[in-house]
Amino acid sequence: DNPYLISEDNKFFVVWIYPHSGSSALSFYGKFTQIIKEKVVAFPFSDYGPNFQVSYAGSMQTRLNEYNTLINDLTRAGIISILGIFIVLVAYFRRVWATLLLFIPLVSGIVFGFAICSFFIEKLNVVTSFLFSILFGLGIDIGIHCLARYLEDRKQGLPVSQCIHNLVLKTGRSSFTSIMTTVAAFFVLLVNDFKGFSEFGWI
Repeated sequence: DNPYLISEDNKFFVVWIYPHSGSSALSFYGKFTQIIKEKVVAFPFSDYGPNFQVSYAGSMQTRLNEYNTLINDLTRAGIISILGIFIVLVAYFRRVWATLLLFIPLVSGIVFGFAICSFFIEKLNVVTSFLFSILFGLGIDIGIHCLARYLEDRKQGLPVSQCIHNLVLKTGRSSFTSIMTTVAAFFVLLVNDFKGFSEFGWI
């Protein structure tokens, strides 16, 4: 007998608001909900009592909440993984600048790799979005081997040119073999029906 969506105890009032556009883009969801929230803030709810509260629900708000949570988790995971790797390497090599040098090609390679993949994969899913942290752990091992070999040769008194020669032609050859076996292992994931794993292997 009431035209409004009200609970039996008259404590909850529900209002459904739909946009004209049928867009499912997160940018549109964010803009739409922001407009609604600005209108709600400007409404004089205080005239209806001090305990009047407004909350938001629905598929749009849920997707935005999930996206924001995912971004926060990705940021936290990225910071933890980078700091964790950095601290362990500094403790092992006892060289801050040398450890920082390891991150330059690693970060460049990851960013360059994601840039190439952006032409083939429109957006990351829940599985592939955490690849940034995973690739840091997978990619740092080659740099560790190279730095360890260089420091070992220098400790033996070899000149820099000979150290670099050994690094490229000996350690580098073994590292290349290691890289190709890893590539082959992830390439197998491309035939997986699950999109998360196939894109994971592609990236």
